[in-house]
Amino acid sequence: MAAPVPGQLGMELAAFSIGPTQVGTATVMHGAGDEEDPLHSRRPPADDDDNGQDGSLRAPVARVSRFATAAFLALAAGHLLLLREQWLTTADRGTLLLRLTLPGASLAFESGVYAAGALGRFSTARSALEVLGRVRLLVSTIAWAWLLPWSAELSCRCGAADPRRGWIMVLNAETIATAITAYFLLRELAFMIRGEPPSALDPSLQPKFGDCLPSNALLGGQFRLNKAELEASGRVVFVPARPRKGLYASPGLALASHLLAGLALWSSTPVPARLLAGAVCALAARKFSDFSGLGDERETSAAPARGPSPQGVASGGFGCARDVSRLVCRAGELVWIWCCVQQLQLCESSASWLPKCE
Repeated sequence: MAAPVPGQLGMELAAFSIGPTQVGTATVMHGAGDEEDPLHSRRPPADDDDNGQDGSLRAPVARVSRFATAAFLALAAGHLLLLREQWLTTADRGTLLLRLTLPGASLAFESGVYAAGALGRFSTARSALEVLGRVRLLVSTIAWAWLLPWSAELSCRCGAADPRRGWIMVLNAETIATAITAYFLLRELAFMIRGEPPSALDPSLQPKFGDCLPSNALLGGQFRLNKAELEASGRVVFVPARPRKGLYASPGLALASHLLAGLALWSSTPVPARLLAGAVCALAARKFSDFSGLGDERETSAAPARGPSPQGVASGGFGCARDVSRLVCRAGELVWIWCCVQQLQLCESSASWLPKCE
């Protein structure tokens, strides 16, 4: 393969020429709406024109915003401080503590992974970032599910629900969270046993019974570099090469359960409904991300890029629109978790607080 003329690669990327481009260990998608055959989506290492001899990326990408990176690190630190506050200021050391710790720790880890994406220009960091990208999706999906029984138990013990019926509500929520956890772990186990089925690599093949489990594994299967993210913000973020099903179910169920529990606390108890305020804040932040055209930004597949973001390429200050959208969404979730801790503190200090929901 002939050596590229200086600047030619940038022009090709900007024009979104059809075909994949190898960047380190990840494949960058080109073209809008084109379906790539994963079996033929990689070029030989010898033809890797997007990397320099030092392993740095040569594609025309944006400068990473130091402000946005610092903001992601601040969000991670904020969640860790909330975990510390919960441990020091709340009396419960059982299920309420554990179920709220899981999403808080997951969100801290997720913000740290986005901050670490600024190091993706170095080839030695990209392999680690791919592993972190897989883990963040799996951990966050499982962690969100356990906010369902947390809100059910809190509303029961705080007096928003009759304990004679509240324990049934808690049991049902625990069953849903357990089923979600088992389902996502089973997908990973199926991949370890069977590997990636041929029907996942070739859409023309008829799927066999059970192929849906290993096909949707997160720790296995192909992940790719998000080209739109790279061009817009300069961050290296790895996402599934094809969509994985069910990743948005847990965050949606968690938010819906907290909205309902917050309304129950607001209408049935004298305790201030901080839980409702936090859930509304998180909902508003997520809707802002949706209306910005970037979605929830918990990328579930390597969607084709829509072109370089002028804001992202030109600015190295406050970051591009993609960074801002993600930061707003994560800040809303930080406020949500803070309101959860505040609600637990208020309920524990109220006269209606029950030691158990029974």
